[in-house]
Amino acid sequence: MRLVDFEVDILRLRHEGLSYDAIALWIATHKKTVVSVGAIRGGIKKAELKNAVEKYITALHRGK
Repeated sequence: MRLVDFEVDILRLRHEGLSYDAIALWIATHKKTVVSVGAIRGGIKKAELKNAVEKYITALHRGK
């Protein structure tokens, strides 16, 4: 399995205030998969960047 398979869970748990360590533990216990803390952090940062780019592009299209 890939990190993207858990993206919704990771973002939800982070939004609820869980730490990267707690998210890794949650995935290990509930999904029976080991994911590193660094991978979780990277996935969250990637999702944040993607969201920011989408907002920027939407704003550009509204301005035209």
